[in-house]
Amino acid sequence: MKPSPPYSIIMPTFQRREMVCDAVRALCRLSYDGPIEIIVVVDGSIDGTAAALAGIDCSFPLRVIEQENRGQAAARNRGATEAIGEVLLFLDDDMICERNVVQQHARFHGEGADAVTGEIPIHPDSEPGIITERLTTAASWKRGPQASPFDVYSGHFSIKADAFREIGGFDTQMQDRGYGAEDLDLGIRLSKQFDVRHNREAVAWQKNLISPSEYMKRARQLAASDLRLMTKHPDITKELLAHRGAQEGVKIPLALRLSRVPGLPSALAGTAVWLADIAQRTRFRSSRRLAWFYFTARSTAYWSTFLALGGDRILRNLQRD
Repeated sequence: MKPSPPYSIIMPTFQRREMVCDAVRALCRLSYDGPIEIIVVVDGSIDGTAAALAGIDCSFPLRVIEQENRGQAAARNRGATEAIGEVLLFLDDDMICERNVVQQHARFHGEGADAVTGEIPIHPDSEPGIITERLTTAASWKRGPQASPFDVYSGHFSIKADAFREIGGFDTQMQDRGYGAEDLDLGIRLSKQFDVRHNREAVAWQKNLISPSEYMKRARQLAASDLRLMTKHPDITKELLAHRGAQEGVKIPLALRLSRVPGLPSALAGTAVWLADIAQRTRFRSSRRLAWFYFTARSTAYWSTFLALGGDRILRNLQRD
C-alpha cells in the first residue's frame, strides 16, 4: 500500500480568538494514518489569538504565524509558503471539521484528484436568523462529482502542493479590503489544468459569525472584486452575472433597477441592517418579510457598487449580445 501523504492544514484568522481556538481543537482530534501539521496564520489580530493558540495541547505539530493584516488570500499564500505537506488543506477559522475530513480528502487524492472540495453545512450552534438561514440554503446546494470553478471555496478545499505552486496560489488582487472572488479566480485557473473533484463525505461544519452589517459590507466588496475578475477572465462574465442575478434574456432584477436611483442603495442598506440588528434579538429574526427586504437591499448595494465602478458597460454589452 502507498503511504498516506503528509497534509498541511492552513487556517487564516482575524479577530476570532475563541472561534479559531475551537476550530483548532477540532483539528487536534482528527483521525488520519499519515502526518499532519496545522498552520494558523494570524492576519493582524490584536485580540490575543496567537497567545491563546499557543496554549492548546495538540497531538499534531501546530505552528502559529503572525503577520500584519493583509487579507485571507495573502494569509493562505503565506501558510502555503511555510507548509511542508504534499497536500494543502485550506480551512476557514469558523470551520469545525469531522474527525475523518483529512482521510476523505486523501481518499480522493489517492484516486487521482489534484484538488478536492468538501461539504460546508452550517453548524447547528450558529445563531439563528436570516443570514444563517440564507447560508444554510446555499450550503445545501448539491454539487456534482466533478467540481466547477464555482464550487471552489477556500474555506474547505484541498490541493496538491505542486499544483498550488504551479498555478501561482491565490491572487490577492482579487480582494477588495480583504474580501472577494479570489476563490473563483483560483477555481478558474485550476480547472483549466487539473482534476478538481467534490467529495460529499468530506465535511466541515461552518459556524456562522457574520453580522448583518458585515454581510451587507461584503456585498460592495464582492462587486468590486467581481469587476476585477471579469477583467481578468472575460469568458466568465455571462455565467458570473447570472450567478449574481442578471441573467441574459431575463427581466432586469428589481435590485438592479433600484440601484440606479440616486441615494436609494445606501438608504436601503442602512435601514435593512438596522432592522436586522433589532430583529436578531426578537422572535422576528427569521421573518420572511425581513429576509426579503434585507437581501433585496443587499443586492441593491452590490449593483450600485458594480455600476459606480464601471459595470454599466458590461451590462449593456450583455443585453446587446
